[in-house]
Amino acid sequence: MGVDFSGTPLEDWELVQPRLKEGSVRINACPDFYTGSTSDTLFTPATIPEQIARLMFEIADVDTPAFLPVIFGDDTSSLVEANAFATIDGPLTRLGVSGVQDGGIHVGGPTECKRGDVNYNGLTYEVADWVLFQQFLLGGPGVFIYDPRYQMCATNANADSLYGTIADLLYLARVILHDAPEIPLRGGEGGWQENSSDELRLVSSSTHPGEVVSVPMWLSNSTNAWGTTFKLVFDESALSVERVEIAQTRIEEWEEVHPVINPGELFFFAFDNWPLSDEVNRSIGAGEGILVMVDFRVDESATPGTYLPIAFETKEDWGHYNAYADTTGTLFVQPPTVSGWIFTDVISGDANSDGIVDLADLVYLINYLYRRDVPPSPVSLGDFNQDGEVNLADVVALINYLFRG
Repeated sequence: MGVDFSGTPLEDWELVQPRLKEGSVRINACPDFYTGSTSDTLFTPATIPEQIARLMFEIADVDTPAFLPVIFGDDTSSLVEANAFATIDGPLTRLGVSGVQDGGIHVGGPTECKRGDVNYNGLTYEVADWVLFQQFLLGGPGVFIYDPRYQMCATNANADSLYGTIADLLYLARVILHDAPEIPLRGGEGGWQENSSDELRLVSSSTHPGEVVSVPMWLSNSTNAWGTTFKLVFDESALSVERVEIAQTRIEEWEEVHPVINPGELFFFAFDNWPLSDEVNRSIGAGEGILVMVDFRVDESATPGTYLPIAFETKEDWGHYNAYADTTGTLFVQPPTVSGWIFTDVISGDANSDGIVDLADLVYLINYLYRRDVPPSPVSLGDFNQDGEVNLADVVALINYLFRG
């Protein structure tokens, strides 16, 4: 019946031509460079998809409930390329089959959520559903532009009553590859679990203002893990994330590693991509150790000798942060979390980065050396005798300092 551009980036474009035909609509649009400023009309790449138009439909009499598909055509009979956009320099980018997401309209209802139909096209457990699920973890609920409540419900691929988790993503991949059955009605054998013996810990660290410090993320897990996720928040005026490193960590061989870095926050999810490749399952076994290293830069304006807190955050509507999934994709484990900080000074012997050299540092250093516990960050904080190594000699020197002056 028509196309509505109000409230979209195309609203201010001067050359916008929707062409309606029976069974199809074509939209050609561009700003008028000759009469206006391009800075006011162009829009830049965005993580979350932008709505650029609303199609207005009139629904004929149909048997309800029904799903009426609306798909992207690839009409080659016209001189105008379909499903494409041009850059400011002129090159044309064709979206192609992999760059578009078909949808449709559910008529009648109420519409029952179809588990696995993340892209809202009436078909469950497709590769396109898995791709959109990944975009959801990267960009948040804003990627669900058709029917957000329905699409969020559809993310519960493993039927554990939790939506949008890393376990759902992994189970969805298994179903697509016929490695697991669809679960249309009832829950699987796994489910949600909070294991008190597990722990996700941010290791408190020390550095000077203006410098970068690699902060370890420590995971103790009682079950084999195939995927993991966490969310950190911090003061963006004092701290920024430069990168996330997985070299020499517990997940260094995983193929899918996605840090989402924004001012004041870091969302991270990763998994081993073995279901979508010929590789073997590279899950991390039960145990403990460094999950990843997060490189933080302390702003030069930060006050020396202060604590800059970094905290775990939990959100129910975006990936269920701070968790890991088992190798079946049916068990979702949320360990207790321990937040930390960056202390803006470096004091030899201050193993726990609390700004004071005391008995707590002695215990911390002994646990690190002889119980394979959380390391100082940086490790050189444990080098109390300044000989270039962290070993028993540092424990003895620290004992002498604390108890013999």
